[in-house]
Amino acid sequence: HNLRPNIGAFVTDEGSYYVYGGFGYDLFLDDAHSWVITPNLAVGFYEDAGGKNLGGHLEFKSGIEAAYQFENHHRFGVALHHLSNASLYDRNPGAETLTVQYSIPFGVFGE
Repeated sequence: HNLRPNIGAFVTDEGSYYVYGGFGYDLFLDDAHSWVITPNLAVGFYEDAGGKNLGGHLEFKSGIEAAYQFENHHRFGVALHHLSNASLYDRNPGAETLTVQYSIPFGVFGE
């Protein structure tokens, strides 16, 4: 039950976008399951529409999230991620994101 699927998207003001899917693994820091650290990996599609040239369409996202989980399983926290094409293309500058997140589980996978 600690393995969590995730999907998402990033959009820039220039119109570039990244859509992804992957998995994270919850590591709870207390018995009440209130504080959680989640390392995660995903793969996705990047379209450069005038933003940063990441080298190609196939990009990988790796990162870690730290959050407080409420009794209703909603979470509020921060996440740090790195995007990279793993040198599949000639150009691989990568990109980092730091986000503040509020997540709401859908319960699609049996939670």
